[in-house]
Amino acid sequence: MDEVEKEIKIKIKIEGDLTEEQKEFIRELIDSFEGRIGELEIDIKEKKKKTKIKIKEKTGRDGDEVEDEFDDDFGITEKEQKSAGHAIRKAQDKIEKAEKRIEKETAKGRDITTARGFLEEAKDLFVKAQQAFAEEDFEMAEELGDKARELAQEARKGKSYGYEEKDEEIEIEVEIEDGKAEVDLGYGDIDEKFVLETTDQEEILNEIALRLGVSVDDIRDIVEFDEEGEDLQ
Repeated sequence: MDEVEKEIKIKIKIEGDLTEEQKEFIRELIDSFEGRIGELEIDIKEKKKKTKIKIKEKTGRDGDEVEDEFDDDFGITEKEQKSAGHAIRKAQDKIEKAEKRIEKETAKGRDITTARGFLEEAKDLFVKAQQAFAEEDFEMAEELGDKARELAQEARKGKSYGYEEKDEEIEIEVEIEDGKAEVDLGYGDIDEKFVLETTDQEEILNEIALRLGVSVDDIRDIVEFDEEGEDLQ
């Protein structure tokens, strides 16, 4: 009986534009598999801030065996797992903050219908993200976690409670991780993000104040610092 030809698909996601170093990585990756696997097809799709590389292999070998070998060689699974766990942790953090804001606005007598709708959607996706993670579908887990975080953020915005933009409170969140600070400025419909190459809180406060045109004292009590936490494992 002829050997059944199988097609194995392996995906790599690269955040940001594809650099020369990453292109070289792809070339080395292909060369490393020479003589070890069958015919390779490379499909590279570049989108805004994300590049997806699909590697298709036509072989008679068992698909799981090839994929496990690939992951072991390049640590792809471990990186995807960490990224997915991080997305789920951030979603949980946003959901908890959204619940606190809803509680606060309820006490003020505000209409929380819209915010509650966003929050329920976020919770539903959060559960699905956890399920995907448990099933080791880390790409889906990360995608669902990111969507859950975005919906929870919508539940925190003033417009979800009927506030006009001029009455909206500014929100500044700083996530410190891997020697960097990711700053998220929220005000009305404005959602600006930028990264600083420092973990020093005073330096971070100074840069935020400079960008907003205010003094450090004006924002010191507003900024929420989130030190690196434990991601889902």
